[in-house]
Amino acid sequence: HEKGLKVFVTGSNAKLLSSEIATSLTGRNKTIRLFPFSFAEFLRYKEQSFDLSKMTSIAISLIQAEFREYMELGGFPLVIQEGDLEIINHYFQDILYRDIIARYRISQVNELKQIAIYLASNSGKLFSFSTLQSISGIKSTNSVKSYLDYLQQSYLFFYLKKFDFSLKKQILNPRKAYSIDPAFINRLGFHFSYDHGRILETIIFIQLQRMNKEVFYHAGKKECDFIIQEGLQIKSAIQVAYELNDANIKRELEGLLEAMSIYNLNKGMLIVNDNQVKKEPIPKQIELIPAWKWLVDM
Repeated sequence: HEKGLKVFVTGSNAKLLSSEIATSLTGRNKTIRLFPFSFAEFLRYKEQSFDLSKMTSIAISLIQAEFREYMELGGFPLVIQEGDLEIINHYFQDILYRDIIARYRISQVNELKQIAIYLASNSGKLFSFSTLQSISGIKSTNSVKSYLDYLQQSYLFFYLKKFDFSLKKQILNPRKAYSIDPAFINRLGFHFSYDHGRILETIIFIQLQRMNKEVFYHAGKKECDFIIQEGLQIKSAIQVAYELNDANIKRELEGLLEAMSIYNLNKGMLIVNDNQVKKEPIPKQIELIPAWKWLVDM
């Protein structure tokens, strides 16, 4: 490096996690997070291109079909190439056993696996330490906290905090867990039915992570999925709904409008799978946008 040569160090997470790189190479490292394919990258990988300024009804139908496939298969290249979600199970086993269990010499293997499967089954939902203790059988809260930290360091899950102007309350408030890729939800999660809403919410959250946004959720009298902080201020609010219907449109709008009011935002965004609204009008200050368009246009 002193001779003017660039040095790139790469390797398996099983040997060195990102947090340990910072310790080993203090002041001499720059960590670049590499995510599974975004939807735009998914389209490029499949050699599909669309001109968003000239979208015909046929083109919209085609890109919606691609997005449905992305919601199912996610963004891992080999999974997309083979169309096989079983590969995700192998990834999960490798990360669990090599990056976590072997590294930290964990003996409670089944308990850790139960926590991971529970989080995959409940992506985008609030969780508590007591719930994780109950489903895993682990008695120590400290052990549960450690396992959650290991799952985050290995990039299997991200945790979303509730926004509060008090940092202490942010730490104490319940958090939500999001899987790194929708394929983990589809392959590992235990569902009675396919939860399009949670998968779409996960995709939007991971895209915000790719963009390096500082994201929180809002919960007051109503709830808003994502609010984004820049510096000391909240700059935007995003609500995500797979579809808008008589059962949910009032709830989705009220949650977004409450967040906009509390954080003095002139505009809000409602991301949906299909932007066709049959009945209740959308307020002018709310931008209604299809998820595929938002993801491709970023």
